[in-house]
Amino acid sequence: MEITPSDPATAASRQRVVAAADVRRFGVGRAEERQVTEALIDACARGDLAGLMAVLDPAVSGDGDFGPGVPVPVATDAPTVARRLLGYFGHGATLVSQPVNGEPAVLAFTHRRLVAVLRFTVVDGLITDIHARGDATTLADVTAELDALRSP
Repeated sequence: MEITPSDPATAASRQRVVAAADVRRFGVGRAEERQVTEALIDACARGDLAGLMAVLDPAVSGDGDFGPGVPVPVATDAPTVARRLLGYFGHGATLVSQPVNGEPAVLAFTHRRLVAVLRFTVVDGLITDIHARGDATTLADVTAELDALRSP
């Protein structure tokens, strides 16, 4: 029997290989990324430090870029990253899961205005790196993309 690319068994096999490679490359599957993202959003919304710590790797690295004149030193431990996340996004911010370039991310809004984009890496169910961007260029680009999605 000749196997062709249109053969359903071959296509299914290739799909399983690609999915397995994706999990190996990123350390987790998309479902786990969604669960971690939702746990982060829930913990921030409730001001739950323990809940947030539960999704952060103990050696998580966190940084931010909010433009010139707004220094954000790199944090390299879960307690510091968790406190910063709650400080910035735990009081009245609306967090929305929105993958960016296929990677897990969260958009942070206050008073219906985008204030930051949080991108992170998930390995074995924990966030190992988190980067917050709130500089004017990033916010303008993402806002334009969101506006384009809303336009008919």
